Amino acid sequence: YEPGEDGNLHPSLAPRGPGVELVALRGRPLLEQVWASARRPFDLTSEPPLRATLFQGNGVGAFLALELHHVCVDGWSVGQLLHELACALKGEALPPLQHDYASFAADERRWLESADADAQREYWRTRLRDLPSSGLPYQRRPKVPSTVRGAEVPLALDPERTADLD
Repeated sequence: YEPGEDGNLHPSLAPRGPGVELVALRGRPLLEQVWASARRPFDLTSEPPLRATLFQGNGVGAFLALELHHVCVDGWSVGQLLHELACALKGEALPPLQHDYASFAADERRWLESADADAQREYWRTRLRDLPSSGLPYQRRPKVPSTVRGAEVPLALDPERTADLD
């Protein structure tokens, strides 16, 4: 977002980030290349949480792969992104935005500072004050550093021990 002449913030249409990476397949299998790209972890300290890669060649024409880090997307926004991408690919115009995020955030901030919000906070503090603690930890620390690598572990189950599971 950038400040507009009216003093409000407006979406910036200036290109940012690395753009779309172009990959020539040159005989390499498409799925192998897509999976190799998808397995690369995001480094959010130095790259945006979105990657777009256009694979070309091998008689597939072009294949666009979008990789989205969970920090920047949810179920609703994935659907919205796919809808807008489909419109763009068909050459259809998108309807004008009814709201922009900067205005939404400003409205939220005003509400959070309002008497209505204070009344809501006080209501819920009063309602929840005497509830017993659930005993559940509110924050867990991983015991082992997590990685993005998985593994397969073969396991054979004895039919005599599993017969009662039906």
